[in-house]
Amino acid sequence: MTGGAKRELRFEPKASAAVADGAVSSICLAGAAYTIQGITSTRVPAKWACGGSALVSSFRKSGQPVYAWNTRLPADTKIRERVALVARGRWQWDYTSTSTILHGTVHTTLLLDVATGRLASGARTDPTGTTRYTFSYTTIFAPIALP
Repeated sequence: MTGGAKRELRFEPKASAAVADGAVSSICLAGAAYTIQGITSTRVPAKWACGGSALVSSFRKSGQPVYAWNTRLPADTKIRERVALVARGRWQWDYTSTSTILHGTVHTTLLLDVATGRLASGARTDPTGTTRYTFSYTTIFAPIALP
């Protein structure tokens, strides 16, 4: 993700992680979220959605990807979603809402390649600016695991 700062979110089907400045800072595994500092991990209270379900839930509730999601996180209001064919073999998901945290309008678009089922690109505009999303399905990372 690029915007105010460059960050990575890594997703496996049932695990996910946030990476800041090249170091894993948060992990979600088996319904539990953890913050990571060096070789120490601290569990974040509550049951969490991890991996693919966190990616879907966070986009559909806040218009942005989050490595872990649960119903206690603030969801946007006045959510409107639309899917449309925008080019041969490409669908675009449009999300518009009011952010409960930023007190303003959020607009997110994601482009999906129908043949592969993969996200190709995306962008989010909110009161803080624009963030662009790129997706890599070929970058190899170490499996997500607690230190």
